[in-house]
Amino acid sequence: MTLDFQIMSPSLSPPAVQNSQVGRVSSLLVLLTALMGCGAIFNTRGDRLNRQLSLDEYLADSAAQRAKLENETAVDAETKAMRRKVFLGGIYPEVDERRMPLHLRNVVRDQDDPSNHAGQSNSNDLVYFWHVPKASGSTIKNVLNYCFELRRAEKTQDVASMEYPRSPRVLNMDTATPDGLQHSLEQDLTSSGLVDVIISNYFLGGAALFNADHQAQTFTVLRHPIEQAFSLFHYRKRARWERSYRADLRKVHFREYISSPSYVDNWLTRQLTNSVPGEELTEGHFNLAKLILNTKIFVGLQDEMDETLRLLAAHFGWEEVDTGCVDMVTHEKFNSMPHPVINGGRQGPIWRIASMVEKWDIRLYNEALDQFERQREQYPASHPAPVKVESTTKMSFTEESLNPESSADDLPPVPNEVMQTIFFPERIVTSSQLKDDYLSKTDDQR
Repeated sequence: MTLDFQIMSPSLSPPAVQNSQVGRVSSLLVLLTALMGCGAIFNTRGDRLNRQLSLDEYLADSAAQRAKLENETAVDAETKAMRRKVFLGGIYPEVDERRMPLHLRNVVRDQDDPSNHAGQSNSNDLVYFWHVPKASGSTIKNVLNYCFELRRAEKTQDVASMEYPRSPRVLNMDTATPDGLQHSLEQDLTSSGLVDVIISNYFLGGAALFNADHQAQTFTVLRHPIEQAFSLFHYRKRARWERSYRADLRKVHFREYISSPSYVDNWLTRQLTNSVPGEELTEGHFNLAKLILNTKIFVGLQDEMDETLRLLAAHFGWEEVDTGCVDMVTHEKFNSMPHPVINGGRQGPIWRIASMVEKWDIRLYNEALDQFERQREQYPASHPAPVKVESTTKMSFTEESLNPESSADDLPPVPNEVMQTIFFPERIVTSSQLKDDYLSKTDDQR
């Protein structure tokens, strides 16, 4: 047997072991290069989020994302109808030729309809509070209940009923969901004589409950649209007791949320004009929303709550059952949570992008500011407004400095200084009962 020996020369390949080592080094270099490339991409994305490039680029990106989402989630007519119901309430009011709800009284004289003039009402009229989420709705509800003794509907048990199981002024009926609105319509809630106030997040759905014999005098309380959206965003990712709790938002920043194609923009304008998310809004939508706001709705402002409640009392003729009740309830925040401020403030890139996204609602809010001043002139104060009570807790941290994992999971406690007892003709209301009334049965769009 012959054995062949091969002598390795310097020009030949290195041993197998050395080949393996070179291969590993090459692989690591390739991986490092790839990671550096990804880092550049991430840095670029970070720069985009921080400076948002330009508004034109943002709008183009957003439009492309929405178009992609629509193509990926093409739905049939039945699904579209369901989405419309979920967003707008599922029932719709009679409207006039200008598409304004027919059975909501005017708050100003209507040049085109002299028969429906400001201040016209009768004993069958009810109050309609259009509740905008995270705009002091819980405070208003409890002022109406406890300070003005007005009866309202809110589902407080598993099965709705035309009864008062928990409070003599809270009827166990649901006006906060599409199914509840339909049931309330079938039960002829507004003609029952069992409530003084109808409250709903759904402007058109709530308006549909009224009729020619039982019309409504309408009011709302508004908040700057960007601040309202920011507050609602943080509330939904922390309020585990609400049906609208969004666990998926716990590690999402507002800048990402507001830029998402699934974000619902211009909520006010859409609710007033029967427009669903994704539908392009135009100047015509804004003009209709402005007309309804100016003609049909008495406006309050969250930033002016003392003055808002004074104007509401003057407009509707309400009187406190106990002096000081309104001031005491107004300055306690039972259904609010501390949250960070928007990074960069009103001059920052996040606010600028949000301003473009919410452009129609911001214009509408500016109209509301002017309307509020006109209401002040209509109902001048007979004495100076009460001094505002400032919160002892100052929130100055930014969204980036907030650890999502440290979010409070429990309900906000009732402060010790909250009214220990408030005396009313029928009963005594304690702070524990107030906490129960404020929080345990809230609807999912506070």
